[in-house]
Amino acid sequence: MTLALLLLAQAAPEWIWSSTSPKDGEVVHFLKAFDLPAKPDKALLAASCDNRMEIWINGVSVAASDDWQRPARLDVAGRLVAGRNVVAVRAENEGGIAALVLRLDRLRSDASWLWSAQAPKGWEKPDFDSKGWKPAVPIAKLGDGPWGNVLEGVVSPAPALQGLPDFKVDVLYTVPKEEGSWVSMAFDPQGRIIVGPQSGKPLRVTLGADIKVEKLDVAVGDAQGLLHAFDSLYITGNGPQGTGLYRWKEGAEAVLLKKWPGGMGEHGPHAVVLGPDKKIYCVVGNHVKVPPGMSNDSPHRNYQEDLLLPRMWDPNGHAAGILAPGGYIARTDAEGKDWELWCGGFRNQYDAAFSAAGELFTYDSDMEWDLGTPWYRPTRIYHLVQGGEYGWRSASGKWPAYYPDNLPMTADIGLGSPTGMEFGTGAKFPAKYQRALYALDWAYGKIYAVHLKPDGASYSSTFEPFVTGKPLNVADIEVGPDGALYFVTGGRGTQSRLYRVTYTGSESTSPAPAETAGAEARALRRELETWQTQSNSHALRIVLPSLHHPDRWIRFAARIALEKQDLTLWKDLALAEPSIEALLALARVGGKELLPKICEKLGTDLDALRVYQVAFTRLGAPDEATRALVLKKCDALYPAATEPLNRELCVLLIYLKAPKVVERTLALLAKAATGQEQLHYGFHLRSLKEGWTIETRRAYFAWFEKAQRELKGGHSFQGFIRNSKAEVVANLSEAERKELEPLLARSFMPTPEKRKSLPLVKKWAVEEFAGDVEKPLAGRNFEKGREAFLNAQCLACHRFGGEGGSVGSDLTAIASRFTRRDILDAILLPSKVLSDQYANTMFQTSSGDVVVGRVVGEDAEKILVRTNPLEDAATTVLKKDLKGTKLSPVSPMPEGLADVLKREEILDLIAYLESGGNKGHANFKK
Repeated sequence: MTLALLLLAQAAPEWIWSSTSPKDGEVVHFLKAFDLPAKPDKALLAASCDNRMEIWINGVSVAASDDWQRPARLDVAGRLVAGRNVVAVRAENEGGIAALVLRLDRLRSDASWLWSAQAPKGWEKPDFDSKGWKPAVPIAKLGDGPWGNVLEGVVSPAPALQGLPDFKVDVLYTVPKEEGSWVSMAFDPQGRIIVGPQSGKPLRVTLGADIKVEKLDVAVGDAQGLLHAFDSLYITGNGPQGTGLYRWKEGAEAVLLKKWPGGMGEHGPHAVVLGPDKKIYCVVGNHVKVPPGMSNDSPHRNYQEDLLLPRMWDPNGHAAGILAPGGYIARTDAEGKDWELWCGGFRNQYDAAFSAAGELFTYDSDMEWDLGTPWYRPTRIYHLVQGGEYGWRSASGKWPAYYPDNLPMTADIGLGSPTGMEFGTGAKFPAKYQRALYALDWAYGKIYAVHLKPDGASYSSTFEPFVTGKPLNVADIEVGPDGALYFVTGGRGTQSRLYRVTYTGSESTSPAPAETAGAEARALRRELETWQTQSNSHALRIVLPSLHHPDRWIRFAARIALEKQDLTLWKDLALAEPSIEALLALARVGGKELLPKICEKLGTDLDALRVYQVAFTRLGAPDEATRALVLKKCDALYPAATEPLNRELCVLLIYLKAPKVVERTLALLAKAATGQEQLHYGFHLRSLKEGWTIETRRAYFAWFEKAQRELKGGHSFQGFIRNSKAEVVANLSEAERKELEPLLARSFMPTPEKRKSLPLVKKWAVEEFAGDVEKPLAGRNFEKGREAFLNAQCLACHRFGGEGGSVGSDLTAIASRFTRRDILDAILLPSKVLSDQYANTMFQTSSGDVVVGRVVGEDAEKILVRTNPLEDAATTVLKKDLKGTKLSPVSPMPEGLADVLKREEILDLIAYLESGGNKGHANFKK
């Protein structure tokens, strides 16, 4: 018979302390003695302390916590005995209110507990004499006060979600804080869900009337990728041998299949997906270099930057120094023995999914800091094919979709933050929604249903919101064995929940028939793909004719296959019957001796202009005769009738130093219809050192003044303009500098709105607002919220509603991913949850110095580090002096910025942030 603790009290536990007026730094020791008739088989302890605690059972330390939102939870039956027992807690306050709550089965914290400020040796043991200790003071009952029902994991109510008609969305489980913030999921063969907290070991969730959650006994955690296949669990995470792809069978040790360079950051290795070919596809973000061991016959190869004019790195240091292939997909077998680089050229794709037809898709992220620039690329759905190149290059180097050496997007989703994705294959949904691709946007709280339509060897698409809500920090999604669609929320320490979507309408949910449209074109593309990894003269019979195919995807597959074949067998054929794809292949894999012949065969259309660029980048600068030939073909076309032609002619003719290219480009800049078009011409002119007059220099600087005052964009937009101007100034001759000195001395930047100089109100603690943010904020003041946003210096580093700084994240849609409690934490405790995307780096030098800041530039010898996010000045760290680097655990945002605000102003600030800058939001209605 199982024995549990005796029923000592029926009432709920109480929050207790030494008094109702706690002191900053106060240490309180609590005791509770009790008797048991027999040793129990089970005794569940749960406790929370604001701010930190250590717990002893019968003199043995069993638990500790420094975050009241993460209660200690454990079975302490092994520490209990028949007879006298004692629970002892050392509790410590860190400012603001303080309290302890504890439940040990039916034992509860209340006024019967004893406390003392001092604790002699042995105070935590059962034989300690507690004479002179005082009764504890109740502060509030569990569930009341600012802490909520923290022992039950109730942090905030589940948001109301909106699904399409006839689809029902149910919350199945609200995740206690100690189970982490879930970011990945996968079903096992028994229908249980394996989930991966962003920090911590994977958990197994057994569904049913009573959901059971258990921690897996595996030495790999922080999983952003999970897959059950081949009687194993594949985990992308941190393990005993570092960050990598591990294979684990229950009861055995996890085996490392591939080590990924770097850590598990937000731009690191992500999902792992099983393909119809029974191969494993690893989704890897752009901050992970390609590791050793990839096959030389990988279909994605020959990648380079292919930028004809100098790139500018991001002014805020994001992805500085990161080169092609950027994000990529790697493929391996079940044992992880054979590896190949399958496709690449992404920014930071988090997941991928195969359709019922066996086609792979991903949802790639944008770089919202690039908004307003000509190289900005939105979040987008990509159709992934073997050998595919998708054109991401860091900062200003991103390729436009029309370049023939990369493939276009399938859907332009717009602003967002892509996370998980899955097809509806196997769902008990109508056929349209079985075929749909479900793509998750973490930033704006949406699940999109993307409807694909076969279009040649690829697809076109439409999309619609499938599930929406605020906050809806969606992280991953899977179709369950029961035909329902399951998804989890979480990430960056936010509240996680498990949801289920079911169909309640009357349409048939029978399995959708197989997709037949476009099958012939896809079959030809796949046949060509088989020749991308092997060299055989027979391949030319199918490859060469396919270079002229009207379908872009087939031409692309044929060119990648051609580049794998023996150059001596096809270069003469490519020149005899030239096509853009054949000449592009020659530019990518040929020798410098081919450059004049390639240029002779090229025309002047948009694709040809790109091939000139690739040829000069890879094969070298043209000799004078070849330069003259290209200028004869192209120079008279500039300016052209279309913007894309003008853009590429601008790049090519600046590189070739064409006559009067400065005047013609300035004329185009002056009449450009958009800021993006202006910036293209103005940005590339910076690299031209010759052909200027004082008049054209004045016109150029006049544009800089106009651009800095009038053009708007993302976090890095003004930095690109500012750095471009600095390059131009640095290239001026002494005579030009003297002539232009009055103009150069002028400040082009608009004067930012300054905050008031305010006195300190007090050091605010999260607990002082916790009760307020758990209920609606109706009746707040919009104008005072905006003023608080300015006075707390938020606008200096963060964009909101199209204005603000470029150091931190854009806060406009913060309510789509964070609860009010999360927003409060971010304001008062900025280092509590720190995204590696915004973290500083610590550089330790051989002299013992430590430089902390953001990387804004790097070359072979040095690293430039901006130590003050609000200043342009950078500190130089020589690589020869560098001993080590690591991410700083301290947020670039200082603590205490809100301490100049009054209580009501902080609540107005939270209401303002939650509104997204909408004055008509419910937060401001009486």
